[in-house]
Amino acid sequence: MDEPKPQDSTNNNKNTMRAVIVSLIICMILAVLGTGFGIYGSIQANRALGIIEPKSDEDDESNDENSYGKPTNADEIQYITIAYNDIKDYVDISREEGTIDYYTYNADEEYVGDPIETNVTDIINYIFDNDLQYLGDNDYLDNTTWAIEITSDQGYSYVSGESDPPEWFNALLKKLDVDKKGYKSKSL
Repeated sequence: MDEPKPQDSTNNNKNTMRAVIVSLIICMILAVLGTGFGIYGSIQANRALGIIEPKSDEDDESNDENSYGKPTNADEIQYITIAYNDIKDYVDISREEGTIDYYTYNADEEYVGDPIETNVTDIINYIFDNDLQYLGDNDYLDNTTWAIEITSDQGYSYVSGESDPPEWFNALLKKLDVDKKGYKSKSL
């Protein structure tokens, strides 16, 4: 009987090395694909949450709620939010409801409001004529102390600041009869 030949250890080592190299190449390809899909998924999730707004030529023509754009006339303005006093106090102006709502959060962080039903056309026209030039598609700031956001048929238009409000903003608060503490100073 013939005795079995011992296997060549060199061939085993070469086969093992090839298997390791192929495995490493496959792992590297999977890692690159995984990273790519992770980045893609993060971008899609941020878009879904509204953190990243896709910009395209169609956005400029769109009336989509997520688009930015200044109204071209005062009649297009639907809603205005004015935040002041280190964003502790707000004034909401709603054309549809015909209200100006002064509100703040109390010590228990509960909403305390004072809606006034009135003809909001004059204040909307004032903002359109005097303050619209300052608004754009500005990003929200981390340490905002004051802000205005206008919702219109054209989309959103926004401006804010991290320091003392400018004179035009203070003039708007005065027009709305708001004092420094955040309360309205008299009925409209």
